[in-house]
Amino acid sequence: MTDTCLNTTALDVVIVNYNAGSALRACIDSVLASSGLRTRCIIIDNASVDNSLQLLDGLPEDRVQLVCNDQNIGFSAAVNQGVVLSNTTFFMLLNPDTYVPENSLHDLLECAQKYPQAGVLGCFVVNPDGSEQRGCRRDQPTPLLTLAHGLRLHKIFHRLEFNHTMRPLPQEVRVVGSISGACMLIRRTAHESIEGFDTGFFLHFEDLDYCARMAINSWDVLFVPFIKIEHIQGVSSAHMPLRVIMHKHKSMLRFFYKHGGWQRSLIPLLAPLVVAHGCAQVFSTLIKRVRCAR
Repeated sequence: MTDTCLNTTALDVVIVNYNAGSALRACIDSVLASSGLRTRCIIIDNASVDNSLQLLDGLPEDRVQLVCNDQNIGFSAAVNQGVVLSNTTFFMLLNPDTYVPENSLHDLLECAQKYPQAGVLGCFVVNPDGSEQRGCRRDQPTPLLTLAHGLRLHKIFHRLEFNHTMRPLPQEVRVVGSISGACMLIRRTAHESIEGFDTGFFLHFEDLDYCARMAINSWDVLFVPFIKIEHIQGVSSAHMPLRVIMHKHKSMLRFFYKHGGWQRSLIPLLAPLVVAHGCAQVFSTLIKRVRCAR
């Protein structure tokens, strides 16, 4: 399927929801209010148990499509499910706790059309306080870099830092190793060429894997610094913090086994650090729950 076969004047936006509460409605409203192009939201709900879907009453049926799964099938599988329902040349992947300024989607789509090798584009993702959110521009992590992080060596040798958050913000579009999965503009032909998201990643690291496979298949991963989107972060994961921690660390090891190359030999050294880090996060979460319960 070629780009010219599809609609280039509209944008389908896939949003995977899991207990995002009122943030989901706010996200959809901001997408539908976008100027300069016609947007349509495809909501894939992974068996939410909160009131997020009840808050969608009154939305236009021709611009919002809702699919309700009877169980949580994971983020990657839900994204692929939503993409099948879309039909635009480019489609957008947004987290339900993002907010889209009025011109951002139009400007990002316009930018993408200038770069025929762009497989996936990300923008300047900011926290609610306006600061840059960690992970929106970064190199691909490797076992060696992650081991160095675990030993805090990146504090001494700054070249070992794979996140670009502390670097000056570029003024022009840049090719990067990876962008944030909270906000991805994706070329359909590129997505199809790599057969979508790897459903083996239930949660976390699916965006890093996706960008890695884009690069392997000769598609560019682009960071667009002059287009901004706000991401609250952690709205859905707050409902199941222990499961999120488990999936994150499990996905990390799976990612390194898949893309680690010769550095896979370091995984036996890295694995204990990953487990220890996960246990520390679990312990910290439990302590916070106990304190909140008092």
